[in-house]
Amino acid sequence: MRVFGLAEIKRVLPKLDLFPLIKEGFKAYSRGLTVVPPVGELVFDDPQGDVHIKYGYIKGDDYYVIKIASGFYGDVSLIFLLHREGSCFYLTKKQVKRLRY
Repeated sequence: MRVFGLAEIKRVLPKLDLFPLIKEGFKAYSRGLTVVPPVGELVFDDPQGDVHIKYGYIKGDDYYVIKIASGFYGDVSLIFLLHREGSCFYLTKKQVKRLRY
C-alpha cells in the first residue's frame, strides 16, 4: 500500500487534468455500468455529528473506492469551530502479493 502525504498531493495535483476522468465516471454511472450502494450513515448525539460512507466501482475495472467523511458540530452557533475530517481509499480488486513478516 502506498500512502500519499499532503505535500506530495499538492505537488502533483496541479499537473493533473482530472475532468476527463470524472466525465467518464459520470457517463459510466449514467449507463448503469457502476455499482454504487446506498450511502452509509452514522448519526451521533453526544457529541453532535455524523459520519457518511460512500463506496463503489465501475464494472470491469480493477479498482474500487471508499470515502469516509465525518463532521462533529458541537455548538452550531460557533460555526468556525466545526470539526470535519475524512479519507478516500482507492483500492485494487486484483490479488496483490503480500510480504510475510
